[in-house]
Amino acid sequence: MFKIKKSYRGLYKLIFVLLLIIFIHYSIKNYMFDSYYKIVLFFVLGVLYYHIIMIVHELVHYTFVPNRKLNEFLGNVLAPSVGLNFKQYRDHHLRHHWSKTVKDDPDAYIYWPVIKEKTWHKRIKIFIFGSVSELFTKIKLKSFPKTKEKFFIKHSVLLAQVIVFLLFIIFSKLVYYFIFWLGPIIIVGLFLNRMRVLIEHGYDFENNINSTPQITVNIKSNFLERIIFAPHNFNYHQEHHDFPGIPYYQLPEFYKSKINNKKHKKIQHSYLSMLFAILFGIRLKN
Repeated sequence: MFKIKKSYRGLYKLIFVLLLIIFIHYSIKNYMFDSYYKIVLFFVLGVLYYHIIMIVHELVHYTFVPNRKLNEFLGNVLAPSVGLNFKQYRDHHLRHHWSKTVKDDPDAYIYWPVIKEKTWHKRIKIFIFGSVSELFTKIKLKSFPKTKEKFFIKHSVLLAQVIVFLLFIIFSKLVYYFIFWLGPIIIVGLFLNRMRVLIEHGYDFENNINSTPQITVNIKSNFLERIIFAPHNFNYHQEHHDFPGIPYYQLPEFYKSKINNKKHKKIQHSYLSMLFAILFGIRLKN
């Protein structure tokens, strides 16, 4: 029997990410950077915001920290700051886990339009420009609940953005809210998440949305790819789908355990090589 270990190491990561975000915003406001450096910082902030999005994912599963109340508190604070209603996102994401086929997967709108295309140039076109339609779909599905909720829960995203907006007015510049907050979240964070979902769920199945099972794979990623695409051991994605209650910090250990002995579990190639294979319809050898 696999023993779950309690750990609060995620809090140290979160504190580091938040301090780094604050430091970058302070530097942007107080130092005269060239445009080149501001572009670099724009993308660095996007990666850091993406890390917060991935932390929200762990909070959804109560696996970020052992204390459930602390999980809930962090989720209701962090999720709206990056445009997600925590309750709505949890309901949506759990349906993603429960889905047996691509047709039933509420996240299929991210990867299905790409992989159903037969030609590589159409796949690349939809992969890149589909980010626009995905943004509006994501806002509709994950930001504003349609069900009756308490005011602060239902409008948490709007309230959080008003607070962040005011913080930029007080401590920075109003325009930076759009350039260095919303911009990196939408352009970098959304695209990284889009790429990750496509790679993890868009590889190696038939083009039949009605009968094709919703599948995923483990991915062999190096240190840099884990920082950019797969924080919190997200490259062990098959383990996460099969056993979502395993904390992220134990996924590598669980992958090697005797309990987790399914023969089909394989570490695939890197994120970038798999992205290339999906877009160009190439079969990779293990």
